Amino acid sequence: PKWIDNNVKHVPMVYGSGTGPNRTYTASELSSFADFAKTHPSSYWLIWNEPDYRLQANITAVIAAAIYKPLRDAIITADPTSKFIVGGLAFMDTVWINSFREEYKRIYNVYPPLDGWAFHHYMGTDYSSSLWRDRMNNIKRWLSDKGYQSKEFWLTEYGSLQSNVIGLR
Repeated sequence: PKWIDNNVKHVPMVYGSGTGPNRTYTASELSSFADFAKTHPSSYWLIWNEPDYRLQANITAVIAAAIYKPLRDAIITADPTSKFIVGGLAFMDTVWINSFREEYKRIYNVYPPLDGWAFHHYMGTDYSSSLWRDRMNNIKRWLSDKGYQSKEFWLTEYGSLQSNVIGLR
């Protein structure tokens, strides 16, 4: 419908990278991403969905560091105005991103170029609004400490795993 074009912004996601310890993107996959980038200039790209969670993209930080550059290069070459939001991390901690950043720097001698980080924030039986805020503030401090204060922070999923009523607080 026409209203979608006016009111909803599509953000493409590169969900994961498949399975296997030596997984990389094929030339065909990179070409598909590049073709999409050419026809959708200035798009944000969500890179991975819960790479830190075994039931989702499940990409180790070491593999992610190796495959992010060719993925980003293919997209940014096709559309230099593309923006990259990395992560969609399942857990509100910095273990995976610290490992990803350090491994990327070890391989390429720079930290990974990106425009922001994405997180998911679900609370289980320990839900409280103060704990929710504490976890958000911890991520905010990490972003500032690592020099990402000018980068975007996306909270792409959140909720309470206890109940909808508690989650609405």
